[in-house]
Formats: sequence, structure tokens, C-alpha cells
Amino acid sequence: LGSMYSFSEQMSEAGRKPTTQNRTLELVVPDAAVANQLNLKAGEKAYKLVRLRLADGVPLMYGETYLNENHLYTVMKRKYNEQSVLAFEDVQAVNLDKRDSKILGVKPGDASLKIFRRAINDKNVPIEFTISLARGDRFIYRSRQYNHLV
Repeated sequence: LGSMYSFSEQMSEAGRKPTTQNRTLELVVPDAAVANQLNLKAGEKAYKLVRLRLADGVPLMYGETYLNENHLYTVMKRKYNEQSVLAFEDVQAVNLDKRDSKILGVKPGDASLKIFRRAINDKNVPIEFTISLARGDRFIYRSRQYNHLV
């Protein structure tokens, strides 16, 4: 929580093989809560990427990532020279509903971490907003804390 998180890096460090299944990518008008996170005006569009993250073939995290349509075009134009420099994350303990438990291969009502992540670029522009569900029985969210000396 004190530094940028990478699912792939965390799983590799734990000696596990991370994989990602990209389920869908579509251009949508996001709901008001998502639009607010990306500083979008009413009616502006964003790309919605739905992914399932696995370690050693076991589903661990399901996520929906939203990318500002205009910003994504700019990023592609610059040949992916964009980089997020700051991310805000909120983590909430939840119980999985029937749909999400099926996706993650567990029983309805099982514990999960719901993670809301917003990434900002070096110009203070939101470039990504992701909502993820991580299995509570197999996923450890590691926090790093730093003491900045004055």
C-alpha cells in the first residue's frame, strides 16, 4: 500500500506463475462514480477492460479497468511512453455474490477484498480506474510502509 502494486510481480516473487485472461474490451459511457474518478464529463466515453488474473492457473482476482478514451489515444500516439506516477487505492472486505464467486471459482458468500484503484500521470491527470475482487482465501495484499526522514 506504500508503493505501486503489481499483481504479476507479487506472484512471481512468491514463486507462482501469473497469467491474465482478458475477457472483454469495449468503449462505454461509464456510470457517474467511474466518470468522476476519471474526471470525465457526462456522456464522455472510456474503454472498459475486464480481466481475470490467475496464479498457477487458479483464479485470484477479477477486475474492471476504465481508461479515458481521449487519453488512451494520446498514450498510443506516444507509443506507450506514458507512466502512472501515483495511485490511490481503497480496499474493502466484502462477501462475494453468486456471479463473482462463480468467476473466481469459490462459493457465494466467500470472503474477498474489493480494491478500488485510481492511477494518475505526471500531469496530475487520472489515466486509469480499476475495481477488482481478490479471493480472500488465496490473496495476500502486502503493505510497505516508509518513514521519510526530514
